[in-house]
Amino acid sequence: MYIPGYENGKGGNYRKSVVIDSNRSDELAIVKLTKSKKGTPLKEYKNGESTYRPFVYTADEDNNPIKTGKKFIPANKKDNMSKKDVTKIKKECVQHEENRDKLRKLKGREKWK
Repeated sequence: MYIPGYENGKGGNYRKSVVIDSNRSDELAIVKLTKSKKGTPLKEYKNGESTYRPFVYTADEDNNPIKTGKKFIPANKKDNMSKKDVTKIKKECVQHEENRDKLRKLKGREKWK
C-alpha cells in the first residue's frame, strides 16, 4: 500500500529503516525506525529522536524479498547510521527466536535446533 505522493521515491522516503543483514543475492533484513515512546531510543542517531522496536522484516507486503529498488531506496550518506548502532539493534533483535529464524532463512541456513 502506497500513500499518494510517496510512490517511486517521490516526496521523500515514507518510512526509515536500518539494514541489519543481507545475503549473497542482495536480499535485505531490515528493522523499521519509529518515533514511538515504546521503542528503544538511539541516542547517537538523529539527536536521539529515532527509536526502534526489535522486529526484523525480510519480505515486503507482497511477500517478495526486500531488495534495493523502487520500494526500498537507500538513504543519503549523511543519514547513515553508525556501525555501533546497527550492531546494537541486531544484538537485541536476535534475542527473539522469530527474528533469529528469519535471519537464518535469509542466509540459507538450517533452523537452529
